Amino acid sequence: IARLREAKVDAIAIAGGDGTIRGVADAMAEAAADGKADALPLLPLPLGTANLLPRSLYGDRGARDLLDQAGEFRRAPLMAGTLNGRIFLVAAAIGFPSTFARAREALRDDNRPDRMVSAWTRLATSLRQAFSPRLRYRLDDARHPVRARASGIYVPVPRKGGEFEGVLVHWRHPADLLRTPVDLFTGAGNGDDGHDAGGATRLAQFRHLSVDSRKPLSAMIDGEPFMLDSPASLTACDTPPEALIPPS
Repeated sequence: IARLREAKVDAIAIAGGDGTIRGVADAMAEAAADGKADALPLLPLPLGTANLLPRSLYGDRGARDLLDQAGEFRRAPLMAGTLNGRIFLVAAAIGFPSTFARAREALRDDNRPDRMVSAWTRLATSLRQAFSPRLRYRLDDARHPVRARASGIYVPVPRKGGEFEGVLVHWRHPADLLRTPVDLFTGAGNGDDGHDAGGATRLAQFRHLSVDSRKPLSAMIDGEPFMLDSPASLTACDTPPEALIPPS
């Protein structure tokens, strides 16, 4: 990316998973903001594990097919959010969902001699955190500022217009986990105005989310876990990256 001004480049094809794609998009945005490179469209290739972003853009098309047809594609902005300034293109999570991801990462580390023990330890930690709502969050919009507690928060990228719809978890007992499908499909955790009515799992619509805790926050963006200083701020990306997409 730092050498893009020296080469005639039309787009950046990325051979990797959602986390790699996100990392390239973040680096491109930073380079463009510093004037070190022109913002170029991305061509995410489905060569990772989950491939959530490439599948949402291209369906089941393979990497070779995308490279062959890229010249016919058009540029279009991606839906993107930011978590403390870090771009995400699929989803962000805070709390116990990201600890689950850390357990997965431990299993994927072939150089770690105790990876099974480490994965089980992190999984047990995640289960404990799932039933300990230690996160304090605030949803801010023009009408209803809301503050409450949660053990886990999962937020996909915003819809057009910059509005998010996230899942907020406030589990205290295993029964709360079993009620989750009912809460989500029936809206039992939401009041008439869409805000908390005491449900253990609920959907909420918002434009800005702030989260704080007494300890550093366990977070995840596009499948990649990391630790985050409290407080955290989640908003829509003002200048989202572009991708090459089919004309239709």
